[in-house]
Amino acid sequence: RCRAKKSKPDKKQLSISGQREEVAHEMATYHLSTRAQSKNLYGHKVNSLSHYQYITRSGRYTNKDEDLAYSESGNIPNCPELEMNIKNYWKAANTSGRVNSRAYRDVVIALQEEFSLDENIAMVHDFMHHFGIDENQTYSFAIHDHYSKLAPEHRNIHCHLMFNERIVNQERVFEHAEDIFKRANSPVSGGLKVDPYFTSRNFVIDAREYWEKINNDMFIKKGLHARISCKTLKTQKAE
Repeated sequence: RCRAKKSKPDKKQLSISGQREEVAHEMATYHLSTRAQSKNLYGHKVNSLSHYQYITRSGRYTNKDEDLAYSESGNIPNCPELEMNIKNYWKAANTSGRVNSRAYRDVVIALQEEFSLDENIAMVHDFMHHFGIDENQTYSFAIHDHYSKLAPEHRNIHCHLMFNERIVNQERVFEHAEDIFKRANSPVSGGLKVDPYFTSRNFVIDAREYWEKINNDMFIKKGLHARISCKTLKTQKAE
């Protein structure tokens, strides 16, 4: 597992936005959205290496906003060409796959300002482990933390999680990086198999419900009255 340094804390898509509550000085906010490889304003897929550099504020995004609080990558396939370097992996994912393939799935999650950085990192780890991402997929995630433009008295803390849907098998050694992204038509010569679960509506539903659960569990553990809901405001009002 590759880890980046910790630093002090100073986008159409399947979107789940939910409840925002204020109890005393507590504010809980819910947002979780997922999409299959981001697209730019022209409708073209965003290069996976560029997206990685954007979320980790590296490369040409090194000085952007200076809001990077934490970043981490892991589970790189066993391939000498990659040199266990996540940047080499994301570059290969973008250039080696078929035209209609997805280099990564993008998940954006709002984090809570009531929780410490370490607690929010643990929440992301819990989320990934629950869905097997940390063990079965190659991933990178970054936490951004800056003051909210709409409410300067609050912080906008969120996580960008990107992962490839292919199931990593560390027992296989790939001679060339491009072999990883071939069609999985042979367990010996084919590429890694794509997990269809992440393209299903079930993943979206399961993800939003689980994120609600673990956040509310943490609020209770910390003795806070704030709660979040994965239900839309329209549904909540109807209830």
